[in-house]
Amino acid sequence: MKHNSNIRLFKIALLIGVLGLSILLGIIVSGAADPEPLFCIGTPIGLLLCFVGAILIIITYTCEIFRGIREKKFIWVIVLLILGGLLFIRILLRP
Repeated sequence: MKHNSNIRLFKIALLIGVLGLSILLGIIVSGAADPEPLFCIGTPIGLLLCFVGAILIIITYTCEIFRGIREKKFIWVIVLLILGGLLFIRILLRP
């Protein structure tokens, strides 16, 4: 079971990531190009929000691993590490 702080951090991370993607989608739908202020201001903000959301999700994942070690739930930790490792290998081996 997750702690309340981890749940709260995950929800915030998800909200920030969705907000960043929404900004980027709005720019794509509007058809804004490079010299327009919407593109020049919105794109870096959207990318930054997506990056911050991803970092916060990684922090939440790491906190879950450490919490599992503290509570001696080693099978849960092994499952999390294997899934994280498979995801990382999949990203690295992408053509």
